[in-house]
Amino acid sequence: MVKKTLLSLGYFLVFILALIIFTPKQSVYYFAEKELQPFGVVISNEMLEDNFLALKIENGQFYAQNIEAATLEKADIVILGFYNSIDIENIQLASFLDDFFPKNVANISVSYSVIEPLTLNISANGEFGEASGEFSILDRNVSLVLKPSKVMLSKYQTTLREFKKQSNGEYTYAKAL
Repeated sequence: MVKKTLLSLGYFLVFILALIIFTPKQSVYYFAEKELQPFGVVISNEMLEDNFLALKIENGQFYAQNIEAATLEKADIVILGFYNSIDIENIQLASFLDDFFPKNVANISVSYSVIEPLTLNISANGEFGEASGEFSILDRNVSLVLKPSKVMLSKYQTTLREFKKQSNGEYTYAKAL
């Protein structure tokens, strides 16, 4: 009885591992890109590489409403089913955003887990400082905590007006989308 149970568990784990490895990651990426097009969001000139557990994207250009908004050096998309994440590194924002935000973003990480099925966790850092937060899928609420850098505090006061200053020096942002 124990032997059959362990054998069944082993088959199940091999099936899950094979499902993760053979997931058509590029097809999932192109589907997501197609779903973003009605909102005017396009990623172009990217190079895709499908490896064992992740899809690697290099040198992508991010367009919003046909205007180049950013370029990204590298992104990793991990699709495991029970845990999914997108890690984007070295983002250069377009020059028209200079009045609102520092140009260099070191990395942005967005993750999803079945432990919290209705929440996307977000973290980022760069010239602006460090930010972390979450997006509630059900309520469509975003909440962020920003630990601003000296550059952000000195040059981008208009952006910081959208945030609420806390007594510990952090800034919070909460909005329903």
